[in-house]
Amino acid sequence: MQSRTCGASSRSTQYPVDPSAAKQTPLFRLLSGRPITVDMLHDWVKWLMQGTGLRSEHFGAHSLRIGGTTALFAAGADLNIIRMMGRWSSDCYRLYVQACFNQTLEWTQLAGSIVVDDVAGEFEEIDCY
Repeated sequence: MQSRTCGASSRSTQYPVDPSAAKQTPLFRLLSGRPITVDMLHDWVKWLMQGTGLRSEHFGAHSLRIGGTTALFAAGADLNIIRMMGRWSSDCYRLYVQACFNQTLEWTQLAGSIVVDDVAGEFEEIDCY
């Protein structure tokens, strides 16, 4: 069964394209055939976030890029896949990867369970802080 929210699985059955017009047909479009613009996407994201009770001014079209990158990272995607899907030629994608709640809990538990020796003796600059 296809998910209504999964663009990848439902893309092939939505809005069929005449093969002779495929090169001129926008991939993301309204039923009328008009392309979905960044402004439309921005407004939709704000509207959806407002509907969840979150402060909509903290969200926009760029939230989808951040969310997608974070989701790929959380799913364990290879960093090269993340770079390719985000069309990054540098390592700036790392700025978009936000720790997921479960990962943060795991890291916190790990940090709290590690025995740490006194490292001040190994690093002289620590005494300067």
